[in-house]
Amino acid sequence: MSATYTARTTAGRALYDLHGGTVRGRPGTVMPAEQHLDWHRRWVFKGHPLAA
Repeated sequence: MSATYTARTTAGRALYDLHGGTVRGRPGTVMPAEQHLDWHRRWVFKGHPLAA
């Protein structure tokens, strides 16, 4: 999660509970292509990860 992420709602704060865990798609969900994951790793997740 980005260090600049700010949660203002209960649903938003629930994302903090996912930190350090493994997030998987629902059964039958088609996962994004590796090129899209690479793009997000490069351009979206730029900060240092939070401590576990």
